[in-house]
Amino acid sequence: MATINTYLDTQLPFAYVHLITLLVNVQNILMSIKSGLKFAVAVAQGDPFIMIQQVMTTAIIVFIYQALLTIAYTIMDPFGDDVLDFPIRAYKAYV
Repeated sequence: MATINTYLDTQLPFAYVHLITLLVNVQNILMSIKSGLKFAVAVAQGDPFIMIQQVMTTAIIVFIYQALLTIAYTIMDPFGDDVLDFPIRAYKAYV
């Protein structure tokens, strides 16, 4: 229990958290730029399929990466009071 409490009270290094956040944001920006360029070419060629494909692809991929950051934040502390956490009260009552 002492080891678990030590890990819970120890923050992740700022460099790690910032690096992951930076990588996700850079990926999202680059994805948006790439899709924007392909969309512009598709507009010039009059290809609606490519335009729709680029909008949908960008929206889905950016949403997934942002969702992964949110999930990582939610499950960071498995001993809290969130819905996804371990049922500590039930464990205490059992013991």
